Amino acid sequence: AGTFTSCKKFLDENLSTSRSTDYFNTEAGIKDLSTGLYYNLRFHHAREWGYAYTNYGVDEFRCGGDASNGMWDAYDASFNSLIAGGNANTVAINSLWDNMYVGINSANILLQKAPTVMKDSTAKHTYMGEAYFLRAFNYQKLVRQHGGVPLKLLPSITPEREFSRASAQKVMDQVISDFTAAYNFLPSTPALLGKITKDAAAHFLAKAYLF
Repeated sequence: AGTFTSCKKFLDENLSTSRSTDYFNTEAGIKDLSTGLYYNLRFHHAREWGYAYTNYGVDEFRCGGDASNGMWDAYDASFNSLIAGGNANTVAINSLWDNMYVGINSANILLQKAPTVMKDSTAKHTYMGEAYFLRAFNYQKLVRQHGGVPLKLLPSITPEREFSRASAQKVMDQVISDFTAAYNFLPSTPALLGKITKDAAAHFLAKAYLF
């Protein structure tokens, strides 16, 4: 009986707590995306995996009492493409790989959208410089650890399951190009404390040339 006598009108809701990628077609969306790029840098530096992935195996670090990431330093039989977790602190290769490509994809979205969306040229150049920097920063780490990797320069807007591996030389050529673009776009003095500047781009560009 309830089925046949229920109301014909339903609540018309306006969902305002979640966004689609259409948000990046607005200046506010590009500004928020540029802020979000910095979260990817926290991924590199805020936890043990930041140096477990890139600095073990050198003289800068030694394993302490907790050897949950010791395989990154020892290069023994436990260091495989899939690392079995010693505990919750163990760094998995796929987590690192995935997070770097998340940062790369975010940078690709900004670089695709900002030139046509942003009207303020100063803000546009700063946001693009940050995106070029982050994309190069992630690829620089990836190529040092894995050699040639898939080179993604456009955003992923549909599921993709097949990727071609670029040569290490081609990836490094892109890293140098991106850091150069970042240097040209970024300001010498940051508008806010902690923002990326020309000096940061110049530093990592020098590392890319040395590599």
